[in-house]
Parts: sequence; structure tokens; C-alpha cells
Amino acid sequence: QNNSIDNTVGSSINYTCIASNFDCTCIAVTDMGNRCIVISTNSGISWNKIQTNTIQTNKSCIGITCSQDFTKLAAINTAKNSDGSKYIGEIYVSADSGKTWIQAGDYLNNIPGRGNWTSINGTLNLEQLFASNMNGNVWESNNFNELWNTTNAGIHLWSYISSNSNGTVLLASEGTVSKGFAKMYSNGTWEEQSQRGLHKGTFVMSSISDPSDPLNINT
Repeated sequence: QNNSIDNTVGSSINYTCIASNFDCTCIAVTDMGNRCIVISTNSGISWNKIQTNTIQTNKSCIGITCSQDFTKLAAINTAKNSDGSKYIGEIYVSADSGKTWIQAGDYLNNIPGRGNWTSINGTLNLEQLFASNMNGNVWESNNFNELWNTTNAGIHLWSYISSNSNGTVLLASEGTVSKGFAKMYSNGTWEEQSQRGLHKGTFVMSSISDPSDPLNINT
């Protein structure tokens, strides 16, 4: 454990997601407690807080993914709405290793705007992005945020989404700790995977490790 995160950006016990380049020299972590993203470009020796006007500081960053060379990143945040009835968040992307960020647009332009985003993942170069929405659908972008569309996974309580290296196989989990299911996308269709024991909706999926056996996942 490297305590430089605490020394640099403040103590937190709410780190929720981590992403890195292929050799872990560049690392990004979402800090829900301090409502920011922290990035290291020297294998965790030192860290910098990313908290700009584009990633709203009144919302908690909960998910992040990056390309294998760390030039592209995508993140999601969340917060309860004004009356506390539901969670609302946005999707942000960066094309310069996290230095600047832009927000995805709105549903009218086929770009997912505010929603209860729960997870984001992508291909090795991040040209394809996938985001799961609680009480919504699984969204995808095939050109790094220029245009988003819903998949045919259906409207469910999606909690996590994972992709193989080229986006041909996806695994999404739905539900709560007490009940739920997983669906796998392959060959153009989504199929429920509870028969393989993947019946809990809130397991964490970091990557699909073997494209030839997509359910051999890292958790």
C-alpha cells in the first residue's frame, strides 16, 4: 500500500474504481469520498487530484476506464437529485490523459446525458465505450463519445458492464445482492447467464480475461 494518496489528496475510504494502462505506470482512481479522480503517472509514487469545472465537484465520481496507452479516459459520476428521490449523474471523457474533460450530451442527440450511471467500460483503445444505467439500458458508443445508442440488452437495474478487448463480447450484471442475473452479449445477441452461477447483480467485473471463454472473468 502506498500512502502517498492520503498525503497528496486527502484521506478517503471511498475509492470505488481503478483503471490503468497496460503496464500500470499510469493509474486513475475514482474517489467517492472527496468527489474527484486521482491520477498517478509514475506507478503510484505520487498522485494528482483531478477536480475541474467539467467534472462537477458536487457529485461523486464512481466509475472510470481508460485506453491501454492511457491517452483516453471515460468516467461517470452520481449524486441524489434535489428532492433526494433518485440518483442522477453524467458521463465524461478525456482525450489527453485526464488533463481536460468534456461531458456527454443529451438524449435528444443520441448521447446519454443525465442518468443513474453505474459502470463504464470499453475496448483497449476506448473507441468503443459501454455504460450501464440503473433503471435504464446499456449504452454504447462506437466512436469515443461522438454518438451513443442503446443496446438491446433491455431496461433493467444494470449495475456493472465489462467488455473484452475488441468489444465483441460484453458481460452485464443486473439487480441487487438478494436477486438479479447476468447477461452476456456475443454474436449480436444477449443471453442470460444465471445457469453458470452468475446470478447476483452486484458482483464487480473488471475485465473479461479470456475472449475464448468470456465467462472466465476477473473479479
